[in-house]
Amino acid sequence: MAKLFLSFFLFSVSLSLIGQAVTDIDGNEYPIVTIGGQNWFAKNLEVTKYNDGSSITFIDSLETTLWSNTSDGAFCNSVYNYGALYNHYAVSTEKLCPKGWRVPSSEDFENLSQSVDSLHELVDSLGWPSYNKGGNNISGFSILPAGWRFHGGGYWFSPDRASFWTSTQCTGNDCYDYYNLWYFDGPYANEGGFGRNYGASVRCTGGIITSSNELKNDFNLNIYPNPTNGPIKLGQRFENIFIKDLSGKLVYSCSNSSELDITLLNNGTYILQVVSSGLTVTKKIIKIN
Repeated sequence: MAKLFLSFFLFSVSLSLIGQAVTDIDGNEYPIVTIGGQNWFAKNLEVTKYNDGSSITFIDSLETTLWSNTSDGAFCNSVYNYGALYNHYAVSTEKLCPKGWRVPSSEDFENLSQSVDSLHELVDSLGWPSYNKGGNNISGFSILPAGWRFHGGGYWFSPDRASFWTSTQCTGNDCYDYYNLWYFDGPYANEGGFGRNYGASVRCTGGIITSSNELKNDFNLNIYPNPTNGPIKLGQRFENIFIKDLSGKLVYSCSNSSELDITLLNNGTYILQVVSSGLTVTKKIIKIN
């Protein structure tokens, strides 16, 4: 049984960098977002081979006994096709993520959670049931309800939960060989110790991007004043500038500029996106009288 030991509300400030992608050994592509100064995959891992080219064992949804009894790294498809679900034996090989990337620790997920104003900024608006309407995904992290696979081989079939393995071993008298699993369930982010035969999603973090995928995180977005009654200076010229309301509707755009004027917009909170060299930085702005 899972030992639940952490539940927290989420506050703080969000900053995301979007625009590059990493390819795994199978050729699957993963968009990258930077949140709280840390690079993350914006999509669940779906690789079928370790980064050394060796195969990960696939165990079908009907093979519940095999899933329950294996002590080898294994994966299965998630019920709603939001990437693969891996057991922790696969995670523990440290070869799931592309080279230069890793499975996040509990500390990484805590940093992620504290780097946004609300958990809903990490959650996709699509794929969730009406009683759990998802989020606004301002961060671009795009959590989807992939569920999990129980240690006995069955699935969590209800499309209202997302779960992610960490690399951190659970500590405490009841943990045994459990590892921490971070999961979204309603308005909370929760973390608990789970046995290695559970199946959960994996996101990679902390990586480096090389060659044509080089991540150029070498410009800062300095907005002032913010809040503003209209004029905004950005500190440097950007190729494209977009402003969206919190529903995602585009309300302002301009090109090749280092400043803008939103005097005609209604008072409220907006999302500013600026593009430079194929990268997009996203930040909140507040319009006042």
